[in-house]
Amino acid sequence: MGERGEPRSLGLVDGGLEAFAVGDETHLVAALDPAWPPEVAAAFDRWRQAGLRGRCDCGTAGWRDVAPAPWPAAVDGVPVLEAVLNHAPGCPAGEQAVAEVFARHGLKVP
Repeated sequence: MGERGEPRSLGLVDGGLEAFAVGDETHLVAALDPAWPPEVAAAFDRWRQAGLRGRCDCGTAGWRDVAPAPWPAAVDGVPVLEAVLNHAPGCPAGEQAVAEVFARHGLKVP
């Protein structure tokens, strides 16, 4: 996995997920909740878009924790993998920064 081009939304699927086409792959990520405050939605979307593109403005391009996903095990018989993009310390699209924004609003990261 590396830079994969621009993601194109394929719409919402069951379980609060959104499907994206990225190159010849389909990716499932948690959908944005319209009830979230703008700061929360923006933080989560930064994280989603960096992961879908395989790159971030912080300069990251490395993956960690590529493993079978805990949800669902397969879609139409194709195994689903979970991959987490590395971020530079302090990156606003990093997991810790996003979790802090959610926590400030009393919300849990999906």
